[in-house]
Amino acid sequence: MFQLGEQLVARRSVALSELIKNAYDADATEVSVLLEGVTKPNGSIIVQDNGTGMTFEQVRDHWMRVATDAKRREPYSPIAKRPRTGEKGVGRFATRRLGHKLTLVSVAERPEGDREEVTVEFDWAGRFKHGLSLDTIDVDYSRRPVPNDYPTGTVVYVEDTRDRWTEDDMAALRKDLVALVNPFAGSKLVGDVRPEPKQDPDGSAEPDQGGSPPESLGFKVKLEAPEFPDYEGEVTDYFLTAAWATLAGVVEADGSARYRIKIRETGEDLTHETDPGTFSSIPKAEFVIFYFVYKGDLFGEFNFGSNDARRIGRSVGGVRIYLDDFRVFPYGDPQDDWLRLNEMRASRTPQLLRRNMGMKEAAGLPASERPELLVPGNNQLFGAVEISRFDQPAIEVNVSRERLTENDAFEELRGFVSLGIYWMTVQYSRVTLPEREARRQDRRESAAVKAEDAEGLLRKLKDQIGDDPSTVIEQLPQIKEAVDALGAQIRDVRDSAESELRDRISERAMLRVLASTGTAVSVVTHQLEGVTEGADSIATDVREAVEAGGEDVRVAFEPIVGRVEGWKELVEKQVGLLGFLLGRNSKDRRRRVTLRPFVGNLADGFSAYRQRLSVEFTNAVPGGLRTPPLYEAELGAILLNAYTNSLKALRDVDPSRRHFGVSAEASDGEFRLYVFDTGPGIPEADWERVFEPFVSTSEPDPVLGAGTGLGLMVVADLLSEYGGRASFVDPRDVASLPPCAVPWATVLQVSLPLA
Repeated sequence: MFQLGEQLVARRSVALSELIKNAYDADATEVSVLLEGVTKPNGSIIVQDNGTGMTFEQVRDHWMRVATDAKRREPYSPIAKRPRTGEKGVGRFATRRLGHKLTLVSVAERPEGDREEVTVEFDWAGRFKHGLSLDTIDVDYSRRPVPNDYPTGTVVYVEDTRDRWTEDDMAALRKDLVALVNPFAGSKLVGDVRPEPKQDPDGSAEPDQGGSPPESLGFKVKLEAPEFPDYEGEVTDYFLTAAWATLAGVVEADGSARYRIKIRETGEDLTHETDPGTFSSIPKAEFVIFYFVYKGDLFGEFNFGSNDARRIGRSVGGVRIYLDDFRVFPYGDPQDDWLRLNEMRASRTPQLLRRNMGMKEAAGLPASERPELLVPGNNQLFGAVEISRFDQPAIEVNVSRERLTENDAFEELRGFVSLGIYWMTVQYSRVTLPEREARRQDRRESAAVKAEDAEGLLRKLKDQIGDDPSTVIEQLPQIKEAVDALGAQIRDVRDSAESELRDRISERAMLRVLASTGTAVSVVTHQLEGVTEGADSIATDVREAVEAGGEDVRVAFEPIVGRVEGWKELVEKQVGLLGFLLGRNSKDRRRRVTLRPFVGNLADGFSAYRQRLSVEFTNAVPGGLRTPPLYEAELGAILLNAYTNSLKALRDVDPSRRHFGVSAEASDGEFRLYVFDTGPGIPEADWERVFEPFVSTSEPDPVLGAGTGLGLMVVADLLSEYGGRASFVDPRDVASLPPCAVPWATVLQVSLPLA
């Protein structure tokens, strides 16, 4: 029960969503979620719906029975014929993640026609102890008849909540609940853009093999939290009408995909279709995406501007996946690039897109155009992908209730949506080509004018000098004026070229800064949250000690002081971590850094994270060894990216095997630093590819964040400025690695010339 209720559910919003899914399965049209007194532990959460409720037998035989097959035997709800959510029969145990006590009250109509109220209490903390068999635990319940006009439905009371909820927690919960059910399902805009049914050769539409479901009853989720202000997160039809284009796609029974796009700016309505068999594992999969271009002139007819739209995009933008009408997290979250749009923009287009490059020619784009560079970011897309366990049985959900199993069917789903986005990007490139060509022509003409002005000044200078050298002295004032004008013109051309070069360089430099600083801030934020929790705990202990009084006060304060000092050391380590990247001494001049303490201090910044995950660290750098002259900030960025890569990799191995470290040596005119770990390793075929931008092999980490795929590129770029390089090497080829009970799997080698 502990594992089912607490370890298989990663976050509280997912636990609440499991209760909401139960209401959906019971044909409810409304669900309310009320949180009271949750700013500290011991609060309460109430989830109430107006569904069909559960009889005593259903509660006894299904609701609290592990892994029941009731949803397999009855895959659709009785009234609305909704596909039942969930599959493994364990989601309802998520209530243990929320609080220590659960009370279930349900009113349902019995087979005889009478209505009955059933109340069941589950004291998780008091009765459900570790090691006890479930059939030995008593559960209190009661049954009573109610009038037949008594409304059916279920109320779940979660009492003595385990965690305190902050305003940030509520904001995240509000956003998750808003997106839990497909917000576009009933939108008229979706109906307007959905591709027409595929036509048979005789001109008739293909029949719907699954039959038409009854008209939707609707389903609304309402969040109430008196201790917090209301959080708005609705994506309305009015907002969506400001999209530059609306794209929809559907996979036919023969595995072909049909796409349709409506472009607001031009009024065009276009379609595209792939070959049969392209997506044979995901028949009937559908999506709709609203594509926003944040330019001021595109929002003139609306009561909000491009900046307002951009803020909404940062908050709730993204393409989400809905399985049987319920969201699968974290697809569509701000840091989740499940469609690999960043890779597409980096011109490393997947094989599926390369096979469909005919889209570019069909749109009439010249060969020089690269539409993949215009691929939108996740914050520009508001979309939903609709799949079903019945129509796409190859799609599987992880046991954690988050993420889908990334099998062949999932790759087809990713390809289906990505291909549609690429086609949409091609159309955007086509429509905006004249505008972009005009800008290029303006730049070319400006440069040409400047060049012509310079040539004219040269001719004027030549004319003034003439063929007779004797006249030079007389013409000196005019010659000087012409030379000054020519110099100014040359400086103007030079400044324009330098400005363009700086823009290009600063963009790459910004990628470096963001990739390194973002990771540091994520780590520091997490650790400082631990400091806050520690302070709360200390305050509680102080109050208890003061209340106790007498001789015990002195004894009670001694461990408290020790804990305060421990938290102070943790804060100092985090300040030191930022100091490596942002401190004045780290970037004012290049210097030879004594490596061993630098490596150790930076590793201390991850101490709480390492302790929580049981990760061992070995500092095998020889004492006194110094680096070649370099900026400390750059050395910190190199090690920071290497450390986080190792720590993310170690999450995928058994806790007893989690170990990473650093060693270094200097010989043969070269300084070599090694960062190594016992993770799952990187295939040798990928050793070079992972240094390309936007290539990431790690899963998002709740502390270290989502991998941007820029870290190793940053390392390689920084080293190249010193004539150095970074590469992965075989652990067996490095003699300076320390011994380890678990074989080292991955070794990153950083090389710099000593001269």
